[in-house]
Amino acid sequence: MLATTDPGLGARGITAFLVEYGAGGYRVMARPQLPVRAASCCDVLFDGVVVPAGNVLGDVGRGLSLAMRAINSGRLNVSAGCTGIAQAALEAASAHAVSRTQFGKPLAGFQLVQQLIADIAVQANAARQVYQAAARLLDSGADARVECSMSKYFCSEAANQVATRAVQVFGAAGLMEGNVAERLFRDAREATIGEGTSQMQVLQIGTALLGVSAVR
Repeated sequence: MLATTDPGLGARGITAFLVEYGAGGYRVMARPQLPVRAASCCDVLFDGVVVPAGNVLGDVGRGLSLAMRAINSGRLNVSAGCTGIAQAALEAASAHAVSRTQFGKPLAGFQLVQQLIADIAVQANAARQVYQAAARLLDSGADARVECSMSKYFCSEAANQVATRAVQVFGAAGLMEGNVAERLFRDAREATIGEGTSQMQVLQIGTALLGVSAVR
């Protein structure tokens, strides 16, 4: 966990601690969530927990820096997940468009339905190229912070657009719980928030491109 050892120091007072399972003094409370219901989102409540000095991770006051070392790979993980959402949306929407008939012919035979499917396919392909390019840079040892921010921003926004189009292809059925398009729509919504919101990615990309920070 990350906790401040000196609130007056701001980010420089944040330290990383290892709180061991079974140490006592804390409670975990699950919270229902909109997306990714296969995973749990929890509040962890601490009350008088004592952490030994040996459980400090890294240096005191350097916890935020420690956490930020994993941010690039975290953003790539989100990007890859978003690409998976886009691909799943493409497959589900395509199968539905071919099998579902309206007015005597498959949905796939209507031009605007084909446009929805084509848009999904283009976004899925573009997301795959963007995140894999950033991953190759990171694997090569390059800094790749900007590329990972670009990847996370593009892929998460693309996943939301794609999921919305998939719901549209399914029509009213896509609004029902248990429908694959409904689940993809919910899961995609998280992606623009976790590992840094889309707005934060824009600010970081802008700072890198222009040399002027709009954050501070």
